Amino acid sequence: MKIDRDVKSVVLEHATFTGDFKEISSISDWDKQADEVRFKNEHTAFRNGTNYYRLVVVKDDGTRQTLITKSIKIVASGDFFIYPNPAISGQEVTIQHYVNADQYTEVEVYSIVGRLISKINLERGKLFHAMEFPKGQLILKFVTNGELMETVPLIVN
Repeated sequence: MKIDRDVKSVVLEHATFTGDFKEISSISDWDKQADEVRFKNEHTAFRNGTNYYRLVVVKDDGTRQTLITKSIKIVASGDFFIYPNPAISGQEVTIQHYVNADQYTEVEVYSIVGRLISKINLERGKLFHAMEFPKGQLILKFVTNGELMETVPLIVN
């Protein structure tokens, strides 16, 4: 992102359906002579449903300007969070679920007509699992230690 020289900081904000944006991260120390600034943040305190994120620049004089606002719908039930959903083909989808060291969790991926497409083992001792899925309307079945724990739909456009 190209940043004007009179920018004091860049702020990432988050809101849910209430619309009350709160700062979750900011950057104020970068090379002001650089042509581009890259900003990366991993937000883990999201809520089930639609989450809104906006990038705001704060100028030296204190004025604020919103650069971009994006929404992400998070479909979560139980202990498994999947986002973004719907996703875009080729885009990483994150499954948030902590797998204990003594557990074995597998994700079975089915087509909408019930054909098994693949089985994915979630890494033990990890909370976030990023992966790509094929295009279509999918059903994800989460199986822990051989027991079906949850079934979640996923749309990949």
